[in-house]
Amino acid sequence: KTVMGLNLLRKTQKFQIGLDINSEGITAILFNKSNRGLFLKSFAFEAFKEETIQNGLISNPKHFTETLAALINNNQFDTDMVNIAVQSNVAFIKTVSLPDMPVDELKVVIPQEASKHVPFPMNEVNFDFEILENTRKKNNSDRKVDVTLVAVTKIIAKNYIDAISQTGLIVTAIDVAPFAMIRTIANAGLIDNTDSLYISVLIGDENTDINIVHKGMPLLSHNAPI
Repeated sequence: KTVMGLNLLRKTQKFQIGLDINSEGITAILFNKSNRGLFLKSFAFEAFKEETIQNGLISNPKHFTETLAALINNNQFDTDMVNIAVQSNVAFIKTVSLPDMPVDELKVVIPQEASKHVPFPMNEVNFDFEILENTRKKNNSDRKVDVTLVAVTKIIAKNYIDAISQTGLIVTAIDVAPFAMIRTIANAGLIDNTDSLYISVLIGDENTDINIVHKGMPLLSHNAPI
């Protein structure tokens, strides 16, 4: 089962290949862990020789598969498990405010609330959410908490998974590029859980993502086409 990867501050113990895919080519990275902490074990890039990515989607699956296969075969990656990040312009992202309640109850309510906002039937999307604990409002008359909703249609997910699986790799999670960056710099200690506000800017080849981050969570996400 492939899931969305919104869980922003998780620190997975199973290291997998991270694929960054854009119109120029594919970058693959693999981290590992030592007594001194995380270290970059493998890093490789393979350029596309033909137009392959359009509007964040794979438009030339044959050349994509050939390029990815060459990247993997020419470098030593000791796992076939991968995480991928799609561009934000092909994902649905929205932050909503909900009544404050226990987390277990919120997990039941959130998918129901998401169905009111996601512009596709819920059975046609890969969906995830993050409860922004730092937004809980303590005012007795307005006890609220914000939740970030993220969805990618299964058609888009299948577009990537089908092409990648042709090389023998297994996609375990689909992330969204700006959130993947936030998680990376948070885990590197460059964003902390203090009351400081951070602005992350991810400049891509098709769009720029701007996020205002507080305590490791995005309070505001904005996508600006190039």
